[in-house]
Amino acid sequence: MTTGYETDEAFAQKLDSEDPLARFRDRFHIPKGTIYLDGNSLGLPCKDSESPLHRVLDEWRVLGIRGWLEAKQPWFYFAEELGAMCADLVGADPNEVVATGTTTVNIHQLLNIFYRPSGKRRKIIADELDFPRTSMP
Repeated sequence: MTTGYETDEAFAQKLDSEDPLARFRDRFHIPKGTIYLDGNSLGLPCKDSESPLHRVLDEWRVLGIRGWLEAKQPWFYFAEELGAMCADLVGADPNEVVATGTTTVNIHQLLNIFYRPSGKRRKIIADELDFPRTSMP
């Protein structure tokens, strides 16, 4: 069975030259002499993010907590603004999406803050029916 792929360097360079995403390569800080394949947990920093990041850090330094409402783009609304930008990805209207933590993390945070058990019934029990598996094997 053939896969249509070869294992030599010339074939890899051919694929690289045909890669439609190659034009974005220069927009990232790539450590010299590396082939960086980790893009899901700690991808490379994007050069486009430096200016906004420095702006927010400067606002934090100058405004402190007031940055939540007084920054150039008040931080308080970042979750809604990012959600609106992602709405098309999930087929929703911009006002229907908020970028936040996962459901499990959010529930944990709420329980940690508000749940104050007393008496004999002080435990929360969860089983696989509470978190059903998806179609993964």
